[in-house]
Amino acid sequence: MNNVQLNDDVLGLIVFKSDLHDPSSSLASWKDDSSACSWNRVQCNPATGRVTKINLAGLELSGRIGKGLEKLQHLMLFQVFQFTLFYLNGCQILTSIRDLFKLCL
Repeated sequence: MNNVQLNDDVLGLIVFKSDLHDPSSSLASWKDDSSACSWNRVQCNPATGRVTKINLAGLELSGRIGKGLEKLQHLMLFQVFQFTLFYLNGCQILTSIRDLFKLCL
């Protein structure tokens, strides 16, 4: 493994990804040996290096939003349009993300 710090953002996104079915391997770059800021469909605040945006719109994903997203305390925008099958595993998960101001389902 590289010297990448496994911070809460990386761990949270890896857990989130594990609850998804991704037949096109759209999230193949989401690996714990690299910074989440270098992953497809993820944007970070350059000053803090923390994940602020996730855009999964238009991907052929199915699954559920699990507890992994709770780790992303700086997430402000989460777009998940067009999930084939989508289970929201409790709104309390998303409301626990203090900076989230826009959720696009």
